[in-house]
Amino acid sequence: VLGHAFYGYYSTIFESILVWGDCKRGGIQLSIDGISIKVGSLDEFNNVCEVLVEKVYSYFINNTKKDIVFDVGMNIGDAVLFFLSDPKVEKIYAYEPFKDTFASARENLKEYLDDTDRLEIFQFGISDKNEVRKIGFNEGMTCGQSTVESIRQTVYEEYYANGLVKPENEQTDQIEVKDAVDVFNPIFEKYSNDNNMVLKMDCEGEEYGIIRELYENALLEKFDYIMLEWHYKGKEEILKYLNKSGFSYLCVDISNDMGSIYAYHMQSR
Repeated sequence: VLGHAFYGYYSTIFESILVWGDCKRGGIQLSIDGISIKVGSLDEFNNVCEVLVEKVYSYFINNTKKDIVFDVGMNIGDAVLFFLSDPKVEKIYAYEPFKDTFASARENLKEYLDDTDRLEIFQFGISDKNEVRKIGFNEGMTCGQSTVESIRQTVYEEYYANGLVKPENEQTDQIEVKDAVDVFNPIFEKYSNDNNMVLKMDCEGEEYGIIRELYENALLEKFDYIMLEWHYKGKEEILKYLNKSGFSYLCVDISNDMGSIYAYHMQSR
């Protein structure tokens, strides 16, 4: 990151930028708005800037209820840290299937993990089924890893073309995914209608199956606010299920292959 001439610009935004680690494993530690997070690659740095500088997950539900946040695609924990800074957020459930990325998140969130009343993190992905998969993993693309092998390969080729990954760092990771309905239903039953339910998803292609599964089991309509990224298959299928579930939405198309959707009910329950 320092070598990409970002330091001069971002030193005016971040409160501090510190180097950590050694010749085997290292990166920089960023501090902003009272939040401190370690990143180990340019990919992670860019993602942290989206979340903590551009604040792509900044939202507000105008009622007196506390929020329960589901973070699908926790990555290194940047969005979790952002949500934790909001006193209106009562509890966060966060999911990350890749062991190395999960370990980075655990390190960044270690001071919060003892407070299970406010945060729980899980080393599995959310999908439309329960299964164990063998998926390629590369340390240079922690923010682009997908539990959908076809999308993972597409993303890897893009990263490789841009010099962000090295073939010698390729490995195979065994990951677990669980059905969204099986995981989310007990949480909804616990909190009933006493809280706002917020879903954040950045899961590199799994979003299509998850949204469909939630819709078909009448769980999608129970969310008050949804923030998600779609990848490579367009947004039309997702918008179809959101429309049928009574959501209004705002779309931001980043490119032909990726975009964001912010969906909400016009009136809170």
